[in-house]
Amino acid sequence: MTFWLGRPGTVLTALPHPGRGIDATLRIESQVKATIGGGQTVDRAPTGRRTYELDWRSLSPEQHSIVEEFQLGAKGPGPHVLLDPWRRNHLTTAQSSATSSTNNTTGFSPSASETLASVTAPVRRGPRALAWTIPSSSTAGILTLTPPNGLTAWPTPALAVWTFTAWLRGDGTDPIVTAGSDIVWLDSAGATLSTSTGATIATSSGAYAQISQTATAPANAVNFQLRIRVTPASIATSTIVYLDQPQLDLYNGVRAWVLGTGVPLVSVTEAGTSYRKPIKRGASLTLAEVG
Repeated sequence: MTFWLGRPGTVLTALPHPGRGIDATLRIESQVKATIGGGQTVDRAPTGRRTYELDWRSLSPEQHSIVEEFQLGAKGPGPHVLLDPWRRNHLTTAQSSATSSTNNTTGFSPSASETLASVTAPVRRGPRALAWTIPSSSTAGILTLTPPNGLTAWPTPALAVWTFTAWLRGDGTDPIVTAGSDIVWLDSAGATLSTSTGATIATSSGAYAQISQTATAPANAVNFQLRIRVTPASIATSTIVYLDQPQLDLYNGVRAWVLGTGVPLVSVTEAGTSYRKPIKRGASLTLAEVG
């Protein structure tokens, strides 16, 4: 198992996954206040930041050199993208929970003339879902999932296999429309290399149905754009498409939904090296999530 580090928009560097795993402590700022009646209240920040602790016990000199490049800044000062395949869902918490964590539409961007809302019904998981309203005059029918942390696109290793899934349900005067997803692969200059198109489904007003797409990044891809599409020709009159439980998985196949935590940007704050055997090295990195 490997994971990847690298500056946004560049080729990511593969590192051996620490055999002892990765500690990822989440710190959410909060303040407890006493009330005049003898109780207490808690003010809590809506989001937090993680500190990642990585520890390798037995690296070859070549593997250790790669880690040391990040330790000593030879890979650039950062921040770096951290892409960990042990995290199943790489969408943000707001996106993967379909607005449940924020009660707003942060992380989603519709085409012109189309609108979004965070709603409490109908939901598949809940407590909220994303409602995407598309008028019959729309010529696009594109819902873009915005990359996290100010990134211009989602990072990817070359030839990595990704699977995107989401649950959709129709409503409005025209609840039956044709929907699917696209992954648009980009090179280091941001130019489009190709587009992988997923299979489509017909939505209904009676129940949620799942779309799924598995695609392999081209050899020279470093980023991609992710979008859900509704075929404009399938919209006779205004339609509403509800979205719940989307998942972006660095895996070949459909797996059960879990909450996503996004793709963090991190900077090295501490590093260590140990010499355990003549030809083996130990190393450690502490990475602070930034942004």
